[in-house]
Amino acid sequence: MACNRKSKSLRKLPEGSRSDFCSYRNAVYRATKLSIKLFGNDCFETRSKEIHLDHMYSMLEGFLNLIDPYVIGMVENLRVVSRSENCSKQHRCIYTKEELFNLFLKNEAYYEMASQDTLGLKVSYKDIYDKYQFLLPAIEHSI
Repeated sequence: MACNRKSKSLRKLPEGSRSDFCSYRNAVYRATKLSIKLFGNDCFETRSKEIHLDHMYSMLEGFLNLIDPYVIGMVENLRVVSRSENCSKQHRCIYTKEELFNLFLKNEAYYEMASQDTLGLKVSYKDIYDKYQFLLPAIEHSI
């Protein structure tokens, strides 16, 4: 089976939002690259045609749920997997949205990265925190 994630992802998008998704995906790629540079390890450099970098909470679901590119691009949301595993996963998510934000909100280094908006994505940690802080008590209570 060919791995054509772009076309499979684009089929799930609402009509007229493809260019917005492409811009979002590019922002996630930039945030991912920065996150790996600042917080990653050597395993993320072993990518090849057969070894892929997987966003455990997918870029498509991040776009559809209006999740900030810095959150989707953080190293805690990344893993190295085989091509076949990544292609079969498609846009499904390993994390719930609550689990994803729990990882983000508990890591102060991401606060700094997002607050500086190093990539010029026009978002700030304060915006992210204000939008999702209501999740923290529920997450901490469930742990």
